[in-house]
Order: sequence, then structure tokens, then C-alpha cells
Amino acid sequence: MKKIFLLTCAQLPEPDHDAPILDAALRARDLDPELLAWDADSALERLTATPGSLVVVRSTWNYYRHYPAFLKFVQSASSVARLCNPAEVIAWNTDKRYLEALAARGIAIVPTRYVEGEGAQGETLAALMDGEAWGDVVVKPRVSAGSFETHRFRRETVDESLFAKLRAERPLMVQPYLPSVETSGERSVVCFEGEVSHAIRKSPRFAGGAESVRPEPVSPDEATFARSVLAAAGFGPLLYARVDMARGPAGEPWLMELELTEPSLFLEGNEQAQARFADAIAARVR
Repeated sequence: MKKIFLLTCAQLPEPDHDAPILDAALRARDLDPELLAWDADSALERLTATPGSLVVVRSTWNYYRHYPAFLKFVQSASSVARLCNPAEVIAWNTDKRYLEALAARGIAIVPTRYVEGEGAQGETLAALMDGEAWGDVVVKPRVSAGSFETHRFRRETVDESLFAKLRAERPLMVQPYLPSVETSGERSVVCFEGEVSHAIRKSPRFAGGAESVRPEPVSPDEATFARSVLAAAGFGPLLYARVDMARGPAGEPWLMELELTEPSLFLEGNEQAQARFADAIAARVR
């Protein structure tokens, strides 16, 4: 049985529901998956002992707390193993400034302002909202995972003290809150090897909140949009990708995030998706 490493972290901030499902699917294909915590002292040594192994990045959900160390590990791992997704993809994708690059390549994104810490001219959030003619906004760190420090600020009661605290701690991004997420929801389209697999609808999630998801059919315009986003990213077919989108004012898809590093793939209850992902991994091993 060929060894496959599934990259995780030593202490998961929340359960990885995909992990046991993927483990079973890979074992059914005569493969030997092993969870490997990127932040374990022996992680790189383990990979070095099995050179050329396939490493699939999965639940490395604490990377943003140790960002330079994570990028260093990813680069080192890629020198002794086959990393999916590749190190250059991860370095590009883990800083949400990539949205700017995709917008420049013609992708419709949720309008975004970047706030580069306390040196950003001392602009208040209210002034930023006024300048953009935005109502409620969502503020999140540029480098983050899950709902870490993701907050909705309401226009009529802007909490400038919280915004100042967040800005002092790390670079931020500010986006308008889209009313469509309360009707059509946020949509995540999952792709394997560049091909659309399945989609889910999820409710907005903020700091301290739980995620609510349900499967949804992929609409034709969502599939087309997901493919255009992946093409604009320019990395060719990737083992896995998740394109998160919401509807703009005219009902058109807008990109919220492109998840190429450690996305949940919502495999639970979807045997076809489980098979697609496991088959894609198996094909890369053989």
C-alpha cells in the first residue's frame, strides 16, 4: 500500500468532518493515508524518511497563527515530497490580497478595501464606509482561517474601538455586507482537478459562530464562474479547489474567496464527491 500524508495541525480548532471519510475512501483504493501535523516537531523528518511521498494539505487550520513558520514548512516539505496543492499556490492563496490580482484579471469580486495596519492614515471605519458608500461591512484579517476575527459592523452603530484594535493587530480587509447572503446564501463550489464536483450553501459565519451548510445543485452560471476563477488564477488543474461566491446586486456571481490551501470540501453524505476526490488522489500516486 502506498503511503499518502494528509496534512493537518496538532490541535484542530474544530472537527474535520472530511478526515474520516477521506481516510476510508483512500483505504478502499489500497492506499495508506496517514495524518501528519505540520507543526509537529518530527513532521519534516517523517517526510524526509519517505521521499517523494504525496502530501495532501487538508486541515492545517492554525496556519495563520504561525504564518511565517507555516510557509517555511510548506517550502521545505515541497523539497522532499509532492505537495498538493503546490507551495507556490499556498503562498499566493493564504494572503487574501490575491483577490486584487484576480480582479485585475477580470474576475468579479466582492468590492474590497485593504487596511494596512495602524499606518493606514488613521482612517476610521465610518469614514471608509462613507467614502465607498457602503452600508454594513464585514471586516476580516488578510491572513486567517475559519471565522477568526471576522466581524460584521453595522452602519448605524460602528464600533470604532473594535476596528482600531483589529487594525493594530494585523492587516485587514473590508468588504460590504451583501444582502444576498440572507436570501440565496453564500455558495461554495468544490472542484477536483479543475472539474466542478458539487456545491453547498452556507450561512454567513462570524467570530465565535457556528457554520450552517446544506448541499445545493450547481447552477450553470456558478459552474461557469468557478471555472473562470480557476482559469484566472493561472495554476492549471489543481487537486482540489473551492470557489466561494455570493450574488451581487444584479444577481451575478461575485467571488468572496478562492480556497486553494485547506478548505473543507463538504464530503459528508456525498458518495460521488468522496469517490471523485479519492480517485483524483489515487491518480496522482500511481
